Amino acid sequence: MKPAILFALLTGIIFAAGGPVPRNAPALNVQVDSKKGFLLSQFAGKTVVTAFFLTDCSHCEFTAGLLNKIQRDYGNSIQVVGSAIDEHAATQLAAFQKKNAVIFPMGYNTLADAVKFLGYGPGAVPMPIVVFIDRNGVIRAQFDSSDKEMIEQDQEKNLRAALEQTIKQGQAAPRPSAPTEKKKP
Repeated sequence: MKPAILFALLTGIIFAAGGPVPRNAPALNVQVDSKKGFLLSQFAGKTVVTAFFLTDCSHCEFTAGLLNKIQRDYGNSIQVVGSAIDEHAATQLAAFQKKNAVIFPMGYNTLADAVKFLGYGPGAVPMPIVVFIDRNGVIRAQFDSSDKEMIEQDQEKNLRAALEQTIKQGQAAPRPSAPTEKKKP
């Protein structure tokens, strides 16, 4: 990875904005190792919280801890899923999971796969990123480290509020035919 891109990723400098919401969640295959992975779509019918991390990012570690708490509190009624997207994610994933006592399924993707899924344009992506997908497969909210919802002292309250809103929206709302809003629930 080029040093300028790596610096931007690690410091949260934004060069691109995420896709509009609501929008249908694109397909995403999260690799677990070189031979196996899982499709995000296997959780269809559940509300899914998908988080993208860097394995050496303290903000990502903080968010992983919050998502552990949320997964424990909501149990089987939701599914948190994580994906590490840094250059060495395949070799650093196990250490990240152990250090942060991750209790939810986690794997890794390329930066290009994540950017496509997230709807970002060219440039760096501020990390971590948390995406809320309703049980119908619709992305209802998406936050990255540049959003006020991700400020650490308010992050848990904001993520729980977005999750509750996503659960409600998924109970009656059909898939949208076209995006209608930008980024916030």
